[in-house]
Amino acid sequence: MENLNKAITNRNLEIDVIKGLLTLCMIFSHVVVLLHNHQNIMLLRINSYIIIVVAFSGFLFCFGFATWVAYYQKVDIPWDKVIRTSLKCYCAFVISGVAWAVIVDSKPLEFKLFSDILLIRVLPIYAEFLLTFALAIFIGAVFRNFIKSATQKLEKIY
Repeated sequence: MENLNKAITNRNLEIDVIKGLLTLCMIFSHVVVLLHNHQNIMLLRINSYIIIVVAFSGFLFCFGFATWVAYYQKVDIPWDKVIRTSLKCYCAFVISGVAWAVIVDSKPLEFKLFSDILLIRVLPIYAEFLLTFALAIFIGAVFRNFIKSATQKLEKIY
């Protein structure tokens, strides 16, 4: 119970609320895309705004904030955790991509489909954000010192 209390007190409530709101936006967007009948152009435009401007960029910001706190602000980057998290996001990308292709696009489950997604020859819809996160966490760790110096220079300006 003590570990649970410690985990709760170390959370950033503002980021959690933002992620909750973004999740609602994402659910709305997925429902619109999967169930719309192409007759309401305004709904599709609102959906495009939500998914491109709000949800994806918001999730990327929250992901960046969380990875900064968890990995990049430490004295030594915990490379084992960075690689593990990056691989988890990449595996989720592959699983999500294969599932979309088989379930929604009705493609046969064959080795070529799996290898095309695994080698990023095909970028399945609704899985691309997972690939972005996998690359962002790894690239962020590689360029941590550059990012730190760039943000410190910005702090001096403001």
